[in-house]
Amino acid sequence: MKTTAIILLGLVTAISGCSTNYAMKEGAPTARLNLSTSQFKTVCAEGKLFNLRADANNIALVEAGKRITVRGGFYNYVYGGVSTSCTASSSFVPQENREYFLDFQVESEHCSSIIYQVTNKGPTGLAWEPSLQPSRECRAK
Repeated sequence: MKTTAIILLGLVTAISGCSTNYAMKEGAPTARLNLSTSQFKTVCAEGKLFNLRADANNIALVEAGKRITVRGGFYNYVYGGVSTSCTASSSFVPQENREYFLDFQVESEHCSSIIYQVTNKGPTGLAWEPSLQPSRECRAK
């Protein structure tokens, strides 16, 4: 139990405690990012790590035109049992007035994070994001 509490405290601190909330410059162009598939959300912008806050619909505004790395995370604790957690990141350049979807998945003890454009076309309404790249290094601000 004590070990689980220490792991949980470390995870929460690593994911959100050592960073400040993401804020854009006033008047900056924006894009919308749907974060509904992830419990924890952070963004790395200009080499610094920030908490990414979403509205009641799990949509966050991000600055368009600059590469960002979005990290999703998952934590599950079963009382008296084993806890599981993971984080995964993707890097992309949001375009002004577009909407994106963070597809964060946990499967077979691994997690992944992929960003898609919301297009409302085709069977899923999602399209591959052409600027998608592996995550980039980031540090707490």
